[in-house]
Amino acid sequence: MSKVALIGAGKWGSQLGSVLHNLNALSAVVESRKEAHDELAKIFPGLPILSSIRELAGRGIEAVAIATPPSTHYSVAMESLNHGWDVFVEKPMTLSSRDAKELVDSSNRLNRIVMVGHLMLYHPAMQVIEATLKSGVLGDLHSIHLQRLGLGKLRKEENALWS
Repeated sequence: MSKVALIGAGKWGSQLGSVLHNLNALSAVVESRKEAHDELAKIFPGLPILSSIRELAGRGIEAVAIATPPSTHYSVAMESLNHGWDVFVEKPMTLSSRDAKELVDSSNRLNRIVMVGHLMLYHPAMQVIEATLKSGVLGDLHSIHLQRLGLGKLRKEENALWS
C-alpha cells in the first residue's frame, strides 16, 4: 500500500483523510492550523500530525492528497511534485490554466502523477450518461444541457466554472 500524506485537514481534507486512513494508506497529516492538531491526533491516532510540507521529507511518502485552499493548490502541488511525490489535488486544480499546464508539464517531466479530484466524473449518473453517449444509441448529439441544483458552499476564491 502506498504511503500517502494528507496536506490540509479542514472539512473536505478530513473526509479524504478518513478514506485514506480506512484504506491503511495514510501515513501523515499536514495541517498548518496548530489549534487543529489535538483533534486530528484523536481522529488519526498514531499518525504524525505535522505543520508543514517540509516535515514530510525523509518519511518515505510516495504520494500526497492536497485539500488546502484553492489559492494554494499550485504552489503546494508543485512543491510536492518536486519532492518526487505523486499528487492528488482537490478541484480546482489551480486558479489559472497557465498554472495547471505547468503542473501537468512538470508531472510529465518528473514522471509523476498529478490528478484532480473531480469526483462527479465518478458519480454513477455521470458514468451512465457517458456510456449512453459513447454507445451511439442517441444518434448524433448536437447539444446537451445539465443543471446542478445543489449549489454547495459559495466561495470567494473560485466559482461554478472552476468547480
